[in-house]
Amino acid sequence: MKKFFEFLKKHKKLIIIIAVVAVVAIIVVKIVSAVNNAKNLLAGMQSSASTEKIEQRDIVNSVTATGTIVAVENRTFSTSVTGIKIKNVNVEVGDEIKAGDILCVLDEEDLEKQLADAQTTLNADAGRSGIDVAASNRGLNEAIVNRDIAAKRAEEDKSSAYNNFSSAADECQEAKDAYDEASKKVDDAKSAMNSAKEALDRANSMGVAAMEQADQDKALTGYNDELTRFKDYISTRRAELAASSEAEKKAEATKLISDSDLSTLLDTAWDTDKKVYSSKISSVSASQIYNGDDADITSRVNTSISALSSGWTSYQSALSASANQRDMTIAGAEAAYQTAKANYEAAKATEESKKSLYDSKVKNVESLYDQFNQTVRNADDSARNNESTVASRVDSVKNSKLSASTATLADKRNIDKIEEQLDGCIVSSSIGGIVTAVNVKEGDTYAGGAMVTIEDTSSYEVAAQIDEYDIAKIKVGQEVVIKTNGTGTLELEGKVKSIAPHATQNAAGTSGVKYEVRISVLTKNEDLKLDMTAKIEIICEKSENVLSVPKEAIQEDDDGNFFVEILDSGEPVDTSSMLTDPESVSKEDLEKVQNGEKTYQSHNVFVTKGLEGDYYCEISGEGLEADMRVVVPNNGAFSDISEYMDEAGAMGGF
Repeated sequence: MKKFFEFLKKHKKLIIIIAVVAVVAIIVVKIVSAVNNAKNLLAGMQSSASTEKIEQRDIVNSVTATGTIVAVENRTFSTSVTGIKIKNVNVEVGDEIKAGDILCVLDEEDLEKQLADAQTTLNADAGRSGIDVAASNRGLNEAIVNRDIAAKRAEEDKSSAYNNFSSAADECQEAKDAYDEASKKVDDAKSAMNSAKEALDRANSMGVAAMEQADQDKALTGYNDELTRFKDYISTRRAELAASSEAEKKAEATKLISDSDLSTLLDTAWDTDKKVYSSKISSVSASQIYNGDDADITSRVNTSISALSSGWTSYQSALSASANQRDMTIAGAEAAYQTAKANYEAAKATEESKKSLYDSKVKNVESLYDQFNQTVRNADDSARNNESTVASRVDSVKNSKLSASTATLADKRNIDKIEEQLDGCIVSSSIGGIVTAVNVKEGDTYAGGAMVTIEDTSSYEVAAQIDEYDIAKIKVGQEVVIKTNGTGTLELEGKVKSIAPHATQNAAGTSGVKYEVRISVLTKNEDLKLDMTAKIEIICEKSENVLSVPKEAIQEDDDGNFFVEILDSGEPVDTSSMLTDPESVSKEDLEKVQNGEKTYQSHNVFVTKGLEGDYYCEISGEGLEADMRVVVPNNGAFSDISEYMDEAGAMGGF
């Protein structure tokens, strides 16, 4: 025993090493056993599942950020009046004021004196301009009166000249008509004189026998022409009656002597005794030629018998003409010629007189027409000159008015400027709020710049910086939930008011692009203060009262179709709590899960995904109802640990 302790004493280090190795070996065995148990546990957790109910809820897709409470309106007040002393400053930093309250007052005494002098100058310039305008108006009125009088007189002159021309034209037409009538009478007298001269020349150139023979031939020709016409009439008329379709007219044809019978009747009278032919023809009864009822035929027959008798009488008279008769004829022709000649000469003299009168009338008309045209031209020239004068006077009036308006323009501008400066001597607030800065004091000569700064605290906004990855989701008008440290858990309503078109310049040492978004605070709260930190949630999309499940419950098949697994019976094993509570799952259930056995029955329903929130997703599909239970498979959160342990081996890297 003693030797044993001596051995231990001599080999103390070796013994310690052996002891350590033994302890380490025991620890390693336990670690390997624990790792294997953990791997088995993780394997069970990998293939486990849980269930969730299909519920109707509001799904919200939002963007969260942190911002600052700011005033809706931040305004600085100043005035355009410079070089004037500040008379009063009525506010201090921290004062709460209302719209219309007076902030500062400048000394206005010098400006009031300048205004009085400027008004006096304006009145004087306006008076002088008024005199010029009145004189221009008088000149215009005189030009208008003169124009109207001249126009009236010109119309009277034109009317008188036209009446003279018209009367002369009528007289000229009368003279022309008289001249034309005289010319016609000259032509007629000349024709009569020529005829008488021809008769005289014929009488002088013919002997007695020649004259007698000529008269006989003429008389005989007239008789023969009438006889031919008579026979033609009888023949034509008889043919017309015979060709008629009416029985009465056909009957009349038989009552009219035939052509041959008419020739026999007339020739018999001629052959019996030519000397007494005239009396024999005149004794022929019309009834011998026509015994019908046609009055036209009877009249024509009587006329022809009378003409034949008369013609034959003329012929007998021509046969008995004598030399004495020739002399008488020549004397008569001479007398007729002289008379006709005298008539021609008288007509010629009358024609020349009428022509002379007509020519003078033509000249008079032409002269009066020229006078009328000249009167019209003179009137037109006068009208143009008068209109030009009136237009010139109108321009004078316009110029005088323009001069009047510009003459006082500088004065008015000066007065407006001074009045504006007087108005600017009182600086009032157009908004209500808190005074946050006062940059002037009484007695200073104001040289420009901000006098007072006021922030309107009647309503607030949140100014927040949104990351470039989220800014596209933000739209003006979207609802916003606002919380501040000053208001605790109270949720204030808000609405997106504006989105900056350009990114905010980054502060030194920061990165990323952000855009400022302004949010109107709709809920009134007295605890809100400027510059408070505000946490905001901008509601980008929202679906109300829709069927929803956790996003992990929605699975996808190989074809890319989404579905949920509806629990029919049994219960899936959820091993996710085994790490914290190892006894929560029975060994039997764990073994079933590890062996790939199901502890429940289910069926799949294809769904359409809607709006996705942070945890839940909207779904729709045939047969889906609220309170149905869906299987939520393990999402593989422990797979990385399991893989790491496999790679490390049983010692886990020891």
